[in-house]
Amino acid sequence: MSTYIISADNLGVAKIDDLFSVEKKRAHHSTGENMKNRIKVDIYQIVRDFGGLTATSRKLKAFGNDISPNGVDKWRQTNSIPAKHLFALAVIARMDKKHFDLVDYTNVEEIRNETV
Repeated sequence: MSTYIISADNLGVAKIDDLFSVEKKRAHHSTGENMKNRIKVDIYQIVRDFGGLTATSRKLKAFGNDISPNGVDKWRQTNSIPAKHLFALAVIARMDKKHFDLVDYTNVEEIRNETV
């Protein structure tokens, strides 16, 4: 089964399996790094784009996800956003007619350029 990254506005589709297989081959012959461990998400920027800790918390609460500004800050500390909050942010952005594509917050282009 293939996994795809699809942008919210359907501007592009990238088959992520292809990126993983290229990286696995390259990693096997170089440093042994795993691509899964190399993909980074800029959670600080996500929070900034939703207005900061307090604004992000308020928006999520208004959507029915009870989380404090300290809870949002934990995402930054752990470099992890729980799926239910991530999905809520995507819906909030869509309702506000704002672009929100998780790939925009990753270093996938950097990794792709290294594998070419």
